[in-house]
Amino acid sequence: MTDYKITFARSARKELENLDAHIVNRIFSKIEALAKEARAVGGRRGRRRGLPTGPPDPRRG
Repeated sequence: MTDYKITFARSARKELENLDAHIVNRIFSKIEALAKEARAVGGRRGRRRGLPTGPPDPRRG
């Protein structure tokens, strides 16, 4: 299985530095798990509002 490389934007890194250590540890454990298996068991598919999540609809020409 391929490991993924995780990078953070500078702004995200600053926000993480301002969080409590126990919260950061919980976040990093989840991120590290995703780096090993991007579709973890029980994981949810990410979705942004208003954007299509599947193949284009041929009826929408």
